[in-house]
Amino acid sequence: LCSMDLDDNLVACLIEETQMENDSRSIVIPWMTVISREDLSCAGNEGILDEESVKSFDLRAAIFDHILVGKCSPDDNCTSPYDALHEPLHNYLSIFDGDTSEITISVTPKIIACAKGHFLFHAFISIPQYSEVDDNDDEHTNRIHPPFNGNRLFLFSTCK
Repeated sequence: LCSMDLDDNLVACLIEETQMENDSRSIVIPWMTVISREDLSCAGNEGILDEESVKSFDLRAAIFDHILVGKCSPDDNCTSPYDALHEPLHNYLSIFDGDTSEITISVTPKIIACAKGHFLFHAFISIPQYSEVDDNDDEHTNRIHPPFNGNRLFLFSTCK
């Protein structure tokens, strides 16, 4: 348990889980779990908690989804801060067949309740340096992609 906060209806907890990869590397997966204040107080009195009472969200997956899907189209004339992360992340995932194990997403151990099921958190995202062979020409040039890092604030909605 890294952090906790309360909004008008919910109790949210930021939890980190360490998962081991096949090659003995570990990845830290940040999770947000939420439960209504009413369900929590009833569980405290009775000691019983319903499985439907607790909702869990994989923040690492949510961040990837937001960056990859949340890009504005050129016709929208928008300047989303996630545009800068979209292309490097998309390129990296296309070269490494969707493998995200080398990408670092570190969520700061603090969440802030913003009311109505919305919570604010900070994350640091790091895409490592990699190279690809360009087969489009006869020389098979090796193209180096520099590392890409970014700090972002995310407003996460637990409402679906």
